[in-house]
Amino acid sequence: MKMHSHLPFAALLLVSLILYAAPAAGLLRLAQADDRYSHTAFMPLLAAAVVSLQFDRSGRFPRLAPPLAVAFLMGSAGLRVATASSSLTIQISALVAVWTGAFLICYGRAALKTAGFSVLLLLLAIPPPVALMDRISAILQSVSAAFSHELFRLLGVPVFRQGNTLALPGLTVEVAEQCSGIRSTVALVITGLLAGYFLLRSPSARLALVLATALAAILKNAVRIVFLSSMAVYVDEGILHGTLHHSYGGTVFSLVAVALIAPVLWILRRAERTASHLPVSGGS
Repeated sequence: MKMHSHLPFAALLLVSLILYAAPAAGLLRLAQADDRYSHTAFMPLLAAAVVSLQFDRSGRFPRLAPPLAVAFLMGSAGLRVATASSSLTIQISALVAVWTGAFLICYGRAALKTAGFSVLLLLLAIPPPVALMDRISAILQSVSAAFSHELFRLLGVPVFRQGNTLALPGLTVEVAEQCSGIRSTVALVITGLLAGYFLLRSPSARLALVLATALAAILKNAVRIVFLSSMAVYVDEGILHGTLHHSYGGTVFSLVAVALIAPVLWILRRAERTASHLPVSGGS
């Protein structure tokens, strides 16, 4: 990156934050108030960190940057007025679009193509509508309950499932919204995205890793439910009121997901190395 590109870009970012101060503050409040959105607040910082690692230093400041910068400022103000009464999802989407346009203006099309993964990370800063997030949470609740039910059966623990409720000997467990694991699932998927980008080369391998990460996150949540419930039934019911359930359980059981993901990543890396050493047969 060239220094004469950094300064205009920083200026455009500053102006955009002034124009979008209310939506940005709203996003921070939402991330603090609702765990399901906690990732959105730090995605711009993560995107900035990644782009600083991946950027090709040959980027140049386009000659058309001054007039485009004026157009950007006018468009930014217009977007702010247009979305003043709209949802936070629309407002943050506009802000992300403005930041992407500012990057294109200051560093050019080739640089934006190089920074494509960072733009993907930046899109994750856009908070989904509450109705959609509720739907995703409900799906994760149902899937977690189903996986937990099957794990109980594999372990030989008597269990009866009705919806998201699991009836065990002397204990009834409801897989509530806070038990859906949506926060840890999002965190693990973001981790899978980062690991795939930096450690794998092919889009198919990266996609496979992300899908495996999502599945591992769901399995992790089921393992957590089964472990805590089994301990409550056969050891001490007080474990359901302890720190392993309410405070540190998410971090501890995330190690289960990491243990499941690590072999998948190793297999995918090995497959890519093997493929890169295969001879290429030429035509006659």
